Formats: sequence, structure tokens, C-alpha cells
Amino acid sequence: MMTWAACLLALTTTIGSATDEEPPAFLPAGAHARVHVPRGTALWDSPFGVLVNSALAAVPDLQSLRTHIEQGAGRSLGALARDLMGGELELGFYRTTNRPKKVQLVVASRADEARTLRESFDAVLGFLIAADVKLRKGSYRDVKYRRIERKALARLGDVAFFSSHDSLLADAIDRHLDQPPSDERSPAPPTDTLLEFDVAIDAAEDGESQLLARASRKLGRRLKAPVAAILLGEMGRAADAGDRVQGTVTADGERLLVRAELPYDPALVPLQVPAPFETAASIPVSAETLAVLYLERDLADWWRHREVTMPEDVQTKLARFDTDVGMLFGGRSLAEDVFGHLGPRLAIVFDRQTFEAATVVPAVRLPGACLVARVDDPARFGPTLQVAFQSLLGLVNVDRAQAGLAPFLTNTERRGDALFCTASILIGPEDAPRHPAAEHNLSPALALVDDWLLLGTSTEQVERLARSIANLRFREERGSLALHLDVSGLVQLGRDNRTALVAQNIIEEGHSPEEAEREIDTLLSLLASLDVLDLRLFPGDGDRLAATLEVLPAGDAP
Repeated sequence: MMTWAACLLALTTTIGSATDEEPPAFLPAGAHARVHVPRGTALWDSPFGVLVNSALAAVPDLQSLRTHIEQGAGRSLGALARDLMGGELELGFYRTTNRPKKVQLVVASRADEARTLRESFDAVLGFLIAADVKLRKGSYRDVKYRRIERKALARLGDVAFFSSHDSLLADAIDRHLDQPPSDERSPAPPTDTLLEFDVAIDAAEDGESQLLARASRKLGRRLKAPVAAILLGEMGRAADAGDRVQGTVTADGERLLVRAELPYDPALVPLQVPAPFETAASIPVSAETLAVLYLERDLADWWRHREVTMPEDVQTKLARFDTDVGMLFGGRSLAEDVFGHLGPRLAIVFDRQTFEAATVVPAVRLPGACLVARVDDPARFGPTLQVAFQSLLGLVNVDRAQAGLAPFLTNTERRGDALFCTASILIGPEDAPRHPAAEHNLSPALALVDDWLLLGTSTEQVERLARSIANLRFREERGSLALHLDVSGLVQLGRDNRTALVAQNIIEEGHSPEEAEREIDTLLSLLASLDVLDLRLFPGDGDRLAATLEVLPAGDAP
């Protein structure tokens, strides 16, 4: 099994897909997912190709596998991979007639020179033979191939093929031998295109792709949750449009940009995707900010349409939520009198907590989360929020008293024109627990700074974001949905919780302390090679949604 995995790794390390409606020239028609890399060396030599290669080299198990391959093939893995995958690469996922629910794949790789491809191909075969892998010889249309069970390898001049099912290899050979002359093929993509992809979503509904079907079912379950429906409703219903997800991966200097076009049928979704504002939204952030989730939504409108957008079993829970939360606001309408006061630009900011002023520091440090919104008429809406905050904590304290837990001590004060309502668990220094529980991460707070509403799980974070507003420290966001992730901050959070992560690894994986420490440190080291990830969703051309993912390596973020 290891030797076969090595062969597959050598042939399929780099993957991408074509956005054209016509199938790639090397692959059979009917692919559910198509992948195209214009030039393998461009992807290998890009900063992110080097980054991935370095990350893989840091994994001990892969290092031993790499050594095993190089010793068996008599060549370095880098040289072997460049000869096999240095040119044009294409990959396709298919459904075979005898096993309709099992995904099969075909990989085609065109090398720069037939001679170097032959030498590398023969080196792979020599490695497999030396590893006692049973190879069976065969021939199709005068093309010799090698088969390992139903998996097959073949070479035609400057093109190498791998197929997870031998019948697909025959189709690939037919396609390659019968394809039109190369000058009739589509023009090459821009030079900064590292790969292209094209995935059929409708295959999930037909049951033709087990992988896509599973993903669709999982997303469907997630969408039953109201919060997930607010964030992902349009994307979650994209499969109903019976279309494809298409896109490209490009490299601009030190940045990697993934752009995808998602199908979207407005008739299937009562809530329309709002067009992004012409001006960017300003979101307060701090030096400890780990992530910003930005959303353009009319919550009042979504709440009015909840009976249409949510399943029946969820509607009952939402009706109870509407009643319970409405009581906190004095029986007011949640849609009109609460959500109606919030602007359409919303954000949840996640901050690393330092616990510098905390009496008790929890054993596991969790980030604080804060809702950021603009409100209309804060002078009148502010007291309503204050009463709701205090009422909620009163109910929480009743439950905690019944469970024998310490209550939250609340405090309200004005700092200039700003209103702050804070709460903390009432524990004296002499009563501090030996192993503080995760609940000590909670110190809820509400602040109204001008027309800014800050509602968070951490007083430390809310006060910090309030200072950011006063000091005009903002992050600009655009799009109907955006996620900014500071990976370097997450690494620091991981280091804060290294002891807990190691202990969890020992319990769940059964590793020794040394193995667990090595695994956690390797993971943190890999994450430290990245700096920022930015994901955005916004209306595309026609009935499409556009999504972009931008990745910056460590040290290159602006």
C-alpha cells in the first residue's frame, strides 16, 4: 500500500481544473470535476509551491516516504516530480458504469521532453518492481501499459497517464490519439494562472458522485441552524441551480488568489444577495484581533422571512426564541424594535485575550467574540439594550445559583459619552480554583460608543475595541460576506494553549508526550508559514455568486 501511495503521490502532487465547458484535451468526456494546471513548474516554483513543499518536508512520515521513493527510483523526488509534472497537467473525476457511486480519477501529464519523461517513468516502474509491487503488462491500440490491480499507468510520447480504473485509461488513450491538432485547442490562460478548476454540482443530486453527495448532505444539515442560514443560505442552495463551480488560482507576486464562480438561482432564495456598498465598511480591530467575520444583511428582513427560509422543526425553536428574547426587551417586536435598529453592516470580531487584569486565568484560553454594529437613535435604543443585558445576566445567575456556581457581578458606568455594561464571575482570590475552568474566559460586556454597538463575551476585548473606535483604528471590509483570518495570531493562541493541546493529543490519539509535543509543534510551525487568509463572497456576473480566497505567506502581509 505504501509503495502504491508513493507512486500516486509522485504523479498527482499538483492538482488543478479547467473552466472551459469543453473537456480538457487529454481526458475523456463526462468528468464531474476537471482540473487543469497550465504549467507544473510555474506552480512548483511559485512562493506557495515552495511553501507547501517545505510544509510537507516537515512531516516525519512523509520524509521517510520520500527517502523510500528516492532510494527505489535512484533519483531525487524533486527531479522526478519536475520531469513527470513540469509541463501541462490535467486531472478528472469520473463515475464508472460498474460502480456508479465510486469516484474514479484520471491524471494526464505532458512533459517538456519525451526523453526525460521516459526516464522518469521508467524510474517509477523500477521503483515499483524493486518494492515487489505486482505489475501486469498490457497493450491497448499499440500503447503499452502497466496495471496494479485495476489501476493503470501508461506513457504515450511526451504524455504520461495514471488511471484509478483501467477502463478509464482506455478512454483517455482514445481521447489523446483521436484529439484534434494542437493548434485548434483553446488559447493558453494568462501566465499568472497556476491552475483552473471546474466542478459539477448537479452530480450530487443525481447520486453520481458519492463525495459531492456527502458534502451536500452535510451542508444541508448545517443550514438548519439559523446562524449558518444567515451566512451560507445562498451558497447552500446553489446546488439546486444544477450548475457548476468554476474558477482559477493565480499568483500575483507573493499573493495567492483563488477565484470561483458559484451557481445561484434567485428564484429559489427569498432573500436576495445585496450588492456590496460602493464604500468599504470600517470595522474596529486591535493588535490582538484574530479574525473578522463581516456580513451585509438586513436582519429584520431575514427574521420576517424566517418561516420561508427555515425548516418546520427549526421554526418552532425560532418562535420560542422570538418570545424569550422579546421578553428581555420588554415584549417588543424582535424584527421591528430590535433588529430594525441595526444597520445592514454587521461584523463579529475575534480577539486573543491576554488576561492581564484578570483575577483568575483559565487553563484553556479561548478568544473573545464581539458583535459590532451601527445602531440608529442610540440615545433611545441604548437603555433598551442595557435593560436586556442586565435581565439576561439575571436569568443566568438564577441558573448558576441552582447549580451551585458563582454568579456574575454586573456593573454599569458611563465613560464620557460611552455606556459600558460589564460582568465578571464573582470569585475572591482565596476562592480561586486550582484548575480554572473554561467558563473563566467569559466576562460579558456591552458598550455603546457614539452609534457603535459592541456586544461581546470578553470585557477586555470590548474595552479594547472601544479604544480602537476612539483612535480610528479600523479594518476596511467589502463584499456580501467576508472573513479575514490572522493566521499568525492563531499561532500565538495555539502557543498559549500548547499544554492543553498536547494533553488532548495524548488522550485522543494515544501518543506519548514526546510524540504529542512533536505533532503539535509541527502543526504550529506549518501554520506559522502563513500570515493572512481573506475570503469574500459577492454577486458575480448574471445569476452567479463570486467567491475569492486570498492567501499571504508570513512576512508579506501589508
